[in-house]
Amino acid sequence: METYFGVIAKVLDPDLYTVEVDIPGEQERLKAFPFRGEVDEPRVGDVVFLREFDPIYHSYYLYEKLKENDFIGIRARGKKIWMKEDFIQIGIIPPDANNSGGAKSFPDTVAGEWYDDKSGKNQTPECTSWIRVDKSGNIDVEMEGAGKVHITADHEVNVDGNVTIKVGGNAKIAVSGNVDAKIDGNLDAKVSGTTELDCPTVTITGGILQTSGGTCAADGQGGFCGLPVCCLTGAHHVGTMISGT
Repeated sequence: METYFGVIAKVLDPDLYTVEVDIPGEQERLKAFPFRGEVDEPRVGDVVFLREFDPIYHSYYLYEKLKENDFIGIRARGKKIWMKEDFIQIGIIPPDANNSGGAKSFPDTVAGEWYDDKSGKNQTPECTSWIRVDKSGNIDVEMEGAGKVHITADHEVNVDGNVTIKVGGNAKIAVSGNVDAKIDGNLDAKVSGTTELDCPTVTITGGILQTSGGTCAADGQGGFCGLPVCCLTGAHHVGTMISGT
């Protein structure tokens, strides 16, 4: 068995990682196969350690990539798993990323054109959508596309700290069963537009129901009194507070 240092000249299959390797001063365009543990994708220009198992007919080669930077993780098919001392990140790489400029669109680009291991600047373009977990247990999620979560079994979410939810567009919540909401503190709901409650029965128990004022126009129907004072005695008929409900 012969061993060589070679350079990847062409990627034949981006899924199986089969490549063609040139051995400087020896041979060119040798078809080579990866070892099973080769997870970081091959790219044109990568330096590899080549094993020749057929030195007579030169029919079979296995290769291993050499580590040429401080990147720890997996990059393949526009995806990246990146492991640092402080975090682990899983994400997607932009399809037209190329540190040197003038990139073709992935996956039509030749492997190796869309990021550069040897530049010393950025071994991989930044992910456009990703999930990151740091060593303190914090989770950050960045999504540029739509999100969908489908859970077929029971689900429970417990948050011991504070929660902030911000929605830039519209929000819709549909519940097929019952909703039981319990608030131990205060509830402050502010609505800039109108509010409509469509319900056959509304029951308010315990405490005080108070309005900010306003008037009720008498139209001969409904459950509110439109007379501010009694026509006979002049006593007040309306107020802003209902207690004992």
